[in-house]
Amino acid sequence: MFKKCIEVILKGYYLKHGNHSVDFVPFSDERLPQKPAPHEKRSHQLELDREKKWLKMLKNWDHFSTSEKLRRRIYKGIPEKLRGQVWSQLLNIRTVREEQKGKYEVRRKQNNAINSHCSRSRTVSVYLPAL
Repeated sequence: MFKKCIEVILKGYYLKHGNHSVDFVPFSDERLPQKPAPHEKRSHQLELDREKKWLKMLKNWDHFSTSEKLRRRIYKGIPEKLRGQVWSQLLNIRTVREEQKGKYEVRRKQNNAINSHCSRSRTVSVYLPAL
């Protein structure tokens, strides 16, 4: 059966699964559009234009960081490709990293000191009501 299916597929047919059966339907160029629809072209172009605007805004972040234009563009949506960069700027990650430098290691050492005094093998008894 499997060999027969492959032969049929190679001859220009594809498998179409129904509820309880499998049909062999001839390939057709009408299955997939050859060119994108006009509305798809337009939406793709709008997305590219939005990305260009956001890139320009990221380059001049100091100027735009407190502007109403930034707020409006955020409400319209941040392009997926640039979300990481934009959120990094919005949260001021560079400054926070510089201010917090070395604090992670200090907290980790404190946590290790506390955990060394605690027993890791403690078990908690849980009483479940009888069903």
